Amino acid sequence: VGVSRPQVLRVLFLEDEPDDVILVRRELEQGGFTVETERVENRTELARALESGEWDLVLADYNLPGFSANEAVRMVRDAGGETPVILISGSIEEEMAVSAMRAGYHDFISKGRLARLVPAVERELREATERRKHAAVRRELRASETRFRELAEYIDDAFWISTPDKSRMLYVSPAFKEIWGIAPDILYEDPLRWLESVEPEDREGVDAVLPKQARERCEFQYRIRRPDGEVRWIWDRSFPIRNGEGEVVRIVGVAEDITNRITLEEQLRHSQKMEAVGRLAGGVAHDFNNLLTVIGGRTELLLADVPEGSPLREDLDEIRRAATQAASLTRRLLAFSKRQILQPRQIRVESVVGEMERMLQGLVGDSLGLEVELSDAPGFIRADPGQLEQVILNLVVNAREAIQGHGTIRIRTGRGTEGPGTPNPGRETITLQVSDDGEGIPDEVKRRIFEPFFTTKEEGTGLGLSTVFGIVDQAHGRVDVVSEVGRGTTFTIHFPAES
Repeated sequence: VGVSRPQVLRVLFLEDEPDDVILVRRELEQGGFTVETERVENRTELARALESGEWDLVLADYNLPGFSANEAVRMVRDAGGETPVILISGSIEEEMAVSAMRAGYHDFISKGRLARLVPAVERELREATERRKHAAVRRELRASETRFRELAEYIDDAFWISTPDKSRMLYVSPAFKEIWGIAPDILYEDPLRWLESVEPEDREGVDAVLPKQARERCEFQYRIRRPDGEVRWIWDRSFPIRNGEGEVVRIVGVAEDITNRITLEEQLRHSQKMEAVGRLAGGVAHDFNNLLTVIGGRTELLLADVPEGSPLREDLDEIRRAATQAASLTRRLLAFSKRQILQPRQIRVESVVGEMERMLQGLVGDSLGLEVELSDAPGFIRADPGQLEQVILNLVVNAREAIQGHGTIRIRTGRGTEGPGTPNPGRETITLQVSDDGEGIPDEVKRRIFEPFFTTKEEGTGLGLSTVFGIVDQAHGRVDVVSEVGRGTTFTIHFPAES
């Protein structure tokens, strides 16, 4: 018969005539079934029977006192599963039979023609098995879709699926908005709309990769500019998905925001370069300082022997001034390379700034304003006072030279706590801030301002800010720079607070 029969056929009868159950059961047994039955005849009994067990087959009479056959089949359906329900009745009009079939019965058999029962049961068991298989597939598909959405919608990377020709976007995860700053819905209207965000310098490389995505796995890196102006680095990976015949049916891709990683790599390279230059500068400065000691000492001896008014005295004074300036330069080199002998102690930043205020006012001049705002809750740091003075002096000089015409330099001190993403999150700090409303620093220059010997001025050694960096780093602090062309610059130094 082509059907795998259950070892025991469990049949639930909805029937108010026990003799009819005996006749139907005998017909099933003669057809080769081993039958286990239970008879119910009202709504309450049916509900209990459906709740208490799993049934292979439900056979229901149409005419039951106070209980309709259509209501019975709805109860079976609501109980779940794919149990076949066959209507068996002694007399039923054609219109009622059609109504019952529409309500959910799988077949109708007259009690006077039970010969059709066994073939009908075998067919319904076979179809029920297929329905269960299909239901299992649907459940697994829904579970798979749920897992996919949980994965795609909660990871930080943007996940997408498109047709092979990219004419239609099939799915874009919510992370796209977090990275691009644009609602993913626009990609369903125009799958290539995201290309408008790619930085012009990277567009050619991106355009070269796109045609390859339907043929092979692709990995490429580029920058985007969000609507708020922020630039982010993206690492894009895509994979063609093929069917059993090897045809590409869709493309799956993941776009990862790697901005933080790129920034850390740049910081590491910069730190390594600064360390190498520092070692070189320190060694040169140390040897050069020894030579300057000899030059300065011999110049002083010669000056002692040359009388006032001698033409040689003016030349010797010039040599002494040059040696003094060179000695100052070597001290800055040694400070940058961390080889200068220091005398760190507990000091208050506010005290050092206060003592320097009059001198700084003279340095700034009459055309510029100087505003000093000292914290009401000062704290201690551990540093060399002379080096801290040098930091303040260098930053103020740098601010003065950044202002064309009139402007204001502001010095502020305060307390703070290192935030997430910093080398020491949660650490209490004492801050020193020097800001100006000068011309600002372009991005391409800002990346290099702490490099030794780098300068944009016609005159200068390029050691001012590199010395600041070296001194602050030696005190286990860090320097933040915020600058915008035409809107000034702010240097903020974070020193670890001393208890």
